Amino acid sequence: MAAARTAALLSASVAALIPAAGALDNGLALTPQMGYNSWYDLTCSAAMNETTLRMTADKMVELNLPKLGYTYLNLDDCFVRDRLPNGTLVPDPTTFPSGMRALADYVHSKGMLFGVYTARCNQTCAQRPASLGHEAIDARTFALDWDADYLKEDSCRGCTTQDPMELYEIMSKALNATGKAVLFDMCWGTTQNMSQRVVTGNSWRIGPDDGNWVRNSKACRLFRAILYQLSTEHFTKTGSGQTYPEQFKTRHVSAGEHRAEHRHRLRFGGVRRSRALEQPVPPDLCRPRYARTRLLRHL
Repeated sequence: MAAARTAALLSASVAALIPAAGALDNGLALTPQMGYNSWYDLTCSAAMNETTLRMTADKMVELNLPKLGYTYLNLDDCFVRDRLPNGTLVPDPTTFPSGMRALADYVHSKGMLFGVYTARCNQTCAQRPASLGHEAIDARTFALDWDADYLKEDSCRGCTTQDPMELYEIMSKALNATGKAVLFDMCWGTTQNMSQRVVTGNSWRIGPDDGNWVRNSKACRLFRAILYQLSTEHFTKTGSGQTYPEQFKTRHVSAGEHRAEHRHRLRFGGVRRSRALEQPVPPDLCRPRYARTRLLRHL
C-alpha cells in the first residue's frame, strides 16, 4: 500500500511539471486518444479484414470499453490496394469488399470513432500506395468519402529528401480544408521540430519501434528532452499534443510484456498525456480477463 501511494504521488508530481502544449487547433485530442490499433495485432495477415474489425468493434462494446474512453478503432496499413486513374485510393476488394465507408458506418453505429492510415512517402510500410503528392485528394477521401475521424501519417518507404514537417503541414492543411475535424497523428520518430509539430498535428511520435522493456529508459530520456524543450518555448494554447515513444504506443501483452510492465507503461503514458492505442488478442480469444489487463480496467 505504501509503495502504491508513493508511486501515485510521484506520478502526480511529474504530471504537475508537464507544461500545457498547444496542439493543432481543431478541438481534438484535448485528452489522449485511446482505443484499438490494428498493426501489431493483425499487420497484413489474412485476419486483417472487415469481418475481424467488425468483431473487434463488437467486442469492445461488449466489454464497455468505449464508456471507459477507448473510443477509436484504427486501421494501421494493409487495407489499400491501388489508386484509380483520377488518383483516388481503392481499398483492397478482397479483404474489404464493402469498402471503407461501410466499415466506418458500422464503427460509428457502435458509438465509436474510426481511424485510417497513410504515409508521407510514396509507399506505406507494407508497400501500399501512400500520400506523397496526393495529400489533397487523400484528405478528402479519408475525411469525406470514408468519414474517418483519425489519420495516422507514417514515415516509411520512398520518402523524399523534402523536410518531413513541410509534408506534414501539407496534409494538415488538406485535412482542415475538408471542413471536418480529423485527429492528425504524425508518426515520425524524432524530437526535431517540436515547435512546428504542436501547431501541425494533434499527436506526434518521438521514438523508434522498440518492444524491449529494458530499453524503455531511452523513452524516459526522450521524454525528459521533450519536457525541457516544451518548457523553454511558448506553447500557451489549451490543448494536449501527445508525445509518444513508439514502444509506449502499441504493444502486445501476449507478446511477452509482463502484466506489471504493461501497467507501468500505461501509467507512464497517462502521466505524459500520451495516447493509448492497444492491440487486444483476436476477438474470438478476447476473454474479459485479458481485456481488463490490457485496457486498464485493472488500474
